[in-house]
Amino acid sequence: MLNFNLSTNEMFPDRPRDLAGALRLMWPYLRPFRFKFISIVALGIVASGAELLTIGLILPLLETLFGRERILLTANTPIAFVVDWLAPLSAEWRLRVLVVVMFALQALREATNFANQRLVATVGTDLDATLRKIVYDRILFMDVRRIYGETVSRLFAYLNTFTVHAGQLMLALLQALPPALMFLVYLGVLVRISPTLTIAGALSMGVVLILSNWIMSRHRMWSERMGVAAVTLTHRAFETLSAMRLIRMFSREDFARREFHKDVEEYRRGRVAAATLNAMMSPLNQLIGLMLLVVVVWIGTAHFIVDGQVFAEMIGLYLIVLMRLSGPIAQINSQRAHIATMIVGTHWVGEFLAATKEPILPSGSIGITKLIGDIVFENVGFKYSENEMAAIDNASFTITKGKVTALVGASGAGKSTTLDLIYRFYDPTSGRITVGSNDIRDYTVESWRRRLASVSQDTFLFACSLRENIRYGNLDASDEEVEAAARAANVEEFIPSLPQGYDTLLGDRGMRLSGGQAQRVAIARAILADPDVLILDEATSAQDAESERLVQQALAKLSRDRTVVVVAHRLATVRNADKIIVLEKGQAIEIGTHDELVARRGRYARFVELQDLTV
Repeated sequence: MLNFNLSTNEMFPDRPRDLAGALRLMWPYLRPFRFKFISIVALGIVASGAELLTIGLILPLLETLFGRERILLTANTPIAFVVDWLAPLSAEWRLRVLVVVMFALQALREATNFANQRLVATVGTDLDATLRKIVYDRILFMDVRRIYGETVSRLFAYLNTFTVHAGQLMLALLQALPPALMFLVYLGVLVRISPTLTIAGALSMGVVLILSNWIMSRHRMWSERMGVAAVTLTHRAFETLSAMRLIRMFSREDFARREFHKDVEEYRRGRVAAATLNAMMSPLNQLIGLMLLVVVVWIGTAHFIVDGQVFAEMIGLYLIVLMRLSGPIAQINSQRAHIATMIVGTHWVGEFLAATKEPILPSGSIGITKLIGDIVFENVGFKYSENEMAAIDNASFTITKGKVTALVGASGAGKSTTLDLIYRFYDPTSGRITVGSNDIRDYTVESWRRRLASVSQDTFLFACSLRENIRYGNLDASDEEVEAAARAANVEEFIPSLPQGYDTLLGDRGMRLSGGQAQRVAIARAILADPDVLILDEATSAQDAESERLVQQALAKLSRDRTVVVVAHRLATVRNADKIIVLEKGQAIEIGTHDELVARRGRYARFVELQDLTV
């Protein structure tokens, strides 16, 4: 049984993942929002101040209603100055003034909260968008070796899932800020009214808070498992869609369905567990409120006694503040659960961004607009990693300008690596590649690659129209130039069979076209790019006779007056090359024309014999 399941440690390094670590990883990307963070804090302080003043007016309101304002002036309260200010007024006007002022304060608080929430939402969504752009840019320019070492689903998760987690984490933190400030305000008022009662209530909440922390740790663990399961699901879905023909050829539909259902079940279990733990927070919040109510009523009746009287106003004020305190506590606990869910994904995207921070290939400073000489390999060596054998080992040869140079050799000889070095997907680990008198590393990467174009066996077409696929070679090309390139590449031969002609959508990876048709589109794209160097990598392999004839005709037009590098296993396609370079174990062991190499009776001659090629 094949095992495609990916464990957490296999997919992502096993490191401690906490909020502080996530914020450290995200800090470089949060700095542009620092002024908005300051604004959010300032708005939260204004809202908290309005709420504090409102609470300060509750006791004078209760005193006026109970008609005992002079008695309570001796109580230890923070709002005696308010009572002094209102004392000259009659009870009727005092009530009117208090109600209007309290309404104005609450209106200010709600307006401030609205502005705060809008700003918070903007920061969260802007961070999400910023991270998506950065991750996409990093994927575009990251080391080719890393791209080959990653699964598409994991890269997609960095781009489309974990960036959302980072944005949601900041959203949750910022949304927790106003309740946290309110919590401090309410707590300060409660302590000022009765330190003893507040301490007793806090001690009674200890057990509940311990349970809450346990729930949060379990929630974080299940969130991590759920994140891994989600990436595994995406990975399997990508592979299934890409390998649909293979699955049906081997009748593996039942196997694919069982494995996918198993992954769905693992993801479901994670979501159910996380949802269950999240649902426990609401009862806990209610339990905290009820527990505090019991403590206040039980102890408060004995605590607020002056001259044998229980002051209902003080108990009422304490209960009002306490009930308002339950709201921020519930909001903070809710955001804690959300934060626990988002921490893991934020860590993953942060670690990805940290690992891809430096540019992979330094770009030179010289712009090249025309190939000015031969492409010369001077003692070039290259290793994919320090622990691997050299893919190119001290190779020296020349690709002559304006001529056709063929690279031949067994699989693993270094042909594809040589092409990658020409394209600057990698740089040599020793030696250098020159054009004219300059190392190609002296040229800007973009200008150098614009001098090259490639047609390969594995042609990639986008899921857009035929016209736009050809125009990809030169985004500024007119429709007339696109159609001229199509004619030169023999594309127009099959256009009548397309329902919308040039505007026909080709489907994912150009599935609407045959292999030969797709290669002719790739040739048209290369013609439109107008390169100085044309790279043909098995460009005519696996074609029927008629398709190969049309492709060869198109390639002949494209190759005219250009430097051409050909890679082919079928020697019949390279025998007319101006120069043939035989590679073995990363070294150029033979160089010459077809006739010269056959006459030497060396490795190339052996290849000729194996393919029964007529000399």
